[in-house]
Amino acid sequence: MSAADIYDFEGIAETAAKNVLTGMEIKAFTTRDKPDFQKDRPRVEIKFTLGAGLQRFMPVVNGAMATPATPNVTPTVLFYLRRESAWGFRMQFDLLTRDDIGAHADYRAQVRGALAQLWQLINGTAPMTRHAIQLGKDNGSSPVLIAPESGIMKTEMSFDGSIAVQANAWPALLEA
Repeated sequence: MSAADIYDFEGIAETAAKNVLTGMEIKAFTTRDKPDFQKDRPRVEIKFTLGAGLQRFMPVVNGAMATPATPNVTPTVLFYLRRESAWGFRMQFDLLTRDDIGAHADYRAQVRGALAQLWQLINGTAPMTRHAIQLGKDNGSSPVLIAPESGIMKTEMSFDGSIAVQANAWPALLEA
């Protein structure tokens, strides 16, 4: 396992969200996908932005969580070997359809229903096996006619939450 398997939050979260939505028969794409999907409609484009650390530190000694009871580990060592283990995030879902407001409204409702379930299904969905996401806030949505000449409607939906590295991830860093 590499550091990317733990610290590539964008790739991990976007891919897990895509896998959940695809399982619900919704075309979804991430920032990692090749741009040849641009003509697919309707579609959802997923973008994960990592935010500030939440000051949830995990002391890690030799790839394992350490506690004050860990042999030969002083409080000073615990302090200096700590790692941030949780961060805030914003995940944005851009819904793109043809410029038919009725069809767009129907698709928006379908995706909104899927996103309501996403937060219960994403944890444990590959590659989100060493992380956990918690939804903090639904930021709402806004429909926009973005390209009248191209006939595209877009709704932006975003959510804030937290993502945490789970305890089983730290020893895995040593397995590389």
